[in-house]
Formats: sequence, C-alpha cells, structure tokens
Amino acid sequence: MADVKFFWPIYVSSFIVGTIGVYAIAPLCRPVFAPLFGRPAPHPTAEAASVHSISPQAPLPSNEPAQTEAPTPESSDPSPAQQGIYLSSANAHPDWGVTAQQTPYYKSDGTRLGLVPGGAVFHFQETVASSKGTMLQVLFLAGGPTNGTFLVGNKDVHLFSGSYAKLSPSQQTALSAYYELKGKIVRRQNELIAESSSKNPFFAEYHTAYVAYTEHMEKAQLLSKKRERATNIERVQLDDQLREMKHKEVRLEAECAAVQKKFRAWKQLHAQEEAQPENDPSIQQWEKDLLPHQDTIPGLAF
Repeated sequence: MADVKFFWPIYVSSFIVGTIGVYAIAPLCRPVFAPLFGRPAPHPTAEAASVHSISPQAPLPSNEPAQTEAPTPESSDPSPAQQGIYLSSANAHPDWGVTAQQTPYYKSDGTRLGLVPGGAVFHFQETVASSKGTMLQVLFLAGGPTNGTFLVGNKDVHLFSGSYAKLSPSQQTALSAYYELKGKIVRRQNELIAESSSKNPFFAEYHTAYVAYTEHMEKAQLLSKKRERATNIERVQLDDQLREMKHKEVRLEAECAAVQKKFRAWKQLHAQEEAQPENDPSIQQWEKDLLPHQDTIPGLAF
C-alpha cells in the first residue's frame, strides 16, 4: 500500500520533468532527426563552421540590423568537379596537366634541355615512345618554357580532363603553388636519402647495377613494341635480338639483386645514422604551407 500511496505524486513529477527535458533538448536534436522525416536540417552558420572564427563567448544581442558578410572569391568558385575537371590518364587523351615535381624536359629529338619545377602547367598533345620510355608531348602554359612543344616523362606529372581555363585565377594560382611545394618536398627528401646512402660503401656499386638493369629493360620494351609492328625478316631478327637480351636480363637482374642485398644489410646495421625526412624543419613547414592551397583545389591535389 505504501507504494500505491506515492504512485500519483511520483508519476506527476516525472511527467513534468520529462516534458521540460523534451523542450530543452528538442532544438539540439532537430538537425539530427529532421532528415529522417523528409525535412532539411538547418545549416550551421559560417562562424560555427570555421574553427578560427569560434569565439569562447556568444555575442550579446544588438539592435543594429544584421550584416551578411560577402563571400570571398575562393568560397564562390565552383569546384573543379563541377567544371568537369577530373584526374585522367594519357590513354584517355587528357586536355592538360601539371608537373608533380621537378622534372627534365626534352626537345622532340630527345635532346635534354633542362629542368622545369613542380607546378608547371601544360597542354597535353600526344604520347611519344622514346629510348627513355613513354614521353608526353606538351605545350607549357605556365611555369615552363613557352617557345614551342617539348617532351616530359609521364611519371612526374598529373593529367586532367576538362579545360584548365575553367579554373578561377585563385584556383590556378593554388594549383601551381601546391605542386611547386610538393616538388620542393620531394627534392629535399631525395637530398636527405642521397646523403644517407652516400655513406653506404655499397651505394655506388648498387646504383651502377640498378641503372644498367633498368636501361636494359627499357630497351627491351621498345624492341618488343617494334617487333609487334615488324613483318617477315625484320620480325625474325628482332626475335633473335630479344632472345639474347633475355639472357642478359637474367644476368643483370642477379647482379643487381646480389649487390642490393649487401647494400640493405649495411643500411640495416646503420639505420640510426640515417636522416629522417619527416623530421626535417623545411619539409615540416612546406607540408603546413600545402594545406590552404589543397583546400582551394579539391580533387586536384595528390
């Protein structure tokens, strides 16, 4: 009977407290549950979305009319995807590209002319087979030489479909700045690795063996493509040549693997002496500098 006696006071109190709780938390739950009932959830304000603009205290109410901040050019720019710009490949015949790091460029006859930095933008024309592997014939638009068409390696670039001209000026600037910084990071990493590797007594031997093996493989690849187009006697001659090259390939690969084993063994014993690129102050700063450019070109930063 004691429990029944207190039933109604407890029930009424619970009802009042529960009702107050629902009215208190309902506004907080609305953004979460509104989509479930087919209603759009309210969007946060620009101030709430920006980490840097959050204030520790809410502003006091004011009688002055609210002023809407005009959007910056960057925030109003359509994204690259909205403009039909996507990562592509040479096989898909892209429209343009950008150098992902510092890379050599050549005349159409294969003569090396120098280096272009990361962030050089070019118009893609066609792919070209060469003794150095697959090359791209390009016309530089920004950040490179502009007095004709040149060849660049396809390993050091990113290719895109769509029109480069559709990017806003701020996006074009961010694209070049982003890949220029990426190029600096790669170059600095290579410098630190080369500095550490030069202390390895097997480095020179390993480098020589590796270059000999890779150059042999590139030559064999070109001959294989030539054989596919050849007929009759020329095809027979190329078959013989490729057969001889296959025997040499086995020897070069074995030599390279043997010296690589010695190189890695010494490297493992002296791992504590090697430079750590991730701890380099320049690399750390450049990686921070990448972030605002990366946000300006979503889908184009890799």
